[in-house]
Amino acid sequence: MQVILPLLFLTLHLAGATPPDTLKTGDKIPPTFTFQQILNQGEPLRADALTGRYLILQFWSTTCNASIRLLTQMKDLHAKYGDRIRVLPVTFDPEEKVTATLRTYPALRDLDLPMAVNERQLHILFPHITIPHIVIADPDLKVLAVTGAQDLTEDNIEKLLAGQQPAFRPKEDVRIPFLHKEKFISENRQIPHKNIRFQSSLSAYIPGVSGALVVS
Repeated sequence: MQVILPLLFLTLHLAGATPPDTLKTGDKIPPTFTFQQILNQGEPLRADALTGRYLILQFWSTTCNASIRLLTQMKDLHAKYGDRIRVLPVTFDPEEKVTATLRTYPALRDLDLPMAVNERQLHILFPHITIPHIVIADPDLKVLAVTGAQDLTEDNIEKLLAGQQPAFRPKEDVRIPFLHKEKFISENRQIPHKNIRFQSSLSAYIPGVSGALVVS
């Protein structure tokens, strides 16, 4: 059942329906919401234990290089602003898969941030298609922004802490049609700005395009 629920809500999201429990900007994260499994911490964590500081939730996956790299930035944010910002990476991957992945990245082997693993219920509150997916809440758990990694800049963080208006753009969580039989560079007309880094269709992160390795 834990596997089916997130897929059900994701299906509703893709179909244009809004799940009834979905939170948006201005809503509050329920204070009784509980992260059942926290890496680097031996007991469940209730949301009301995260009040008092700004909260950054980073949804990530062990299969997404872009979101894995963002963990390094989260580590740096915690080191610099830890007295005013709480950083909580969130993944639906199990603990053993997470720890194995972190061991393969030297910069993340000593990562000591609390991290919600095997977490599926939060995907119901914040359904999304692509990652990295960032949720920012104020010290009272009110959602201030649902954005992408590109807006998680030091300038925006400084403005947030100064009580100014950061330029957090709402994340456009859409899936761009992409047929594997099409030639990524020359034939796919759904992606006007392909951000190509290598002519063999090795690209940087493109919002709306899921990762894939296709061997033909």
